[in-house]
Amino acid sequence: LRLGSSWTLRANNEAELFRYQTPDSTLDFDYELAHAQLSLRREMGLTWAAAVGPRYEQLTTTWDPAERYREISGVIELERIDAGGWWSVTPAAGWRGYERSSTNVSLSSSAIHSSYAFYALSLFADQAVPAGLRIRVLADGRLEKHQDPSQDSRSLYFSVDVRRLF
Repeated sequence: LRLGSSWTLRANNEAELFRYQTPDSTLDFDYELAHAQLSLRREMGLTWAAAVGPRYEQLTTTWDPAERYREISGVIELERIDAGGWWSVTPAAGWRGYERSSTNVSLSSSAIHSSYAFYALSLFADQAVPAGLRIRVLADGRLEKHQDPSQDSRSLYFSVDVRRLF
């Protein structure tokens, strides 16, 4: 939805459905994942854009009820696109709450989770460099502070590609 020459209100909704031929109780259980995001985006000139807004995610499953969760977060997206490259940085912070009830008993002890606050940072960069090369970097970092401190975690996933243009 355009809100003038440089402002946009965007809504994203996604749904994923996972079904396994032979589900198990630890990794390959059947589940549904829903995502929704609302963002207010501003384009600043031809190369810069920034967006801010809430994001929601929900996992449901009948296979292992202890895996069910709802996640809400605030997200900022900063993006720069020019002739030499495309950069996108996305910090986020939020809360993932796992469903709990007296009838919600996990099928596997490894599926017991405590709810947690998280802080995340995602980076995408595709940049031209000399000699006809391009470098592409994808990186995701996440810090989780659980209600059960023994489950606190930090993660960093990244990949770097070097490409030759012909």
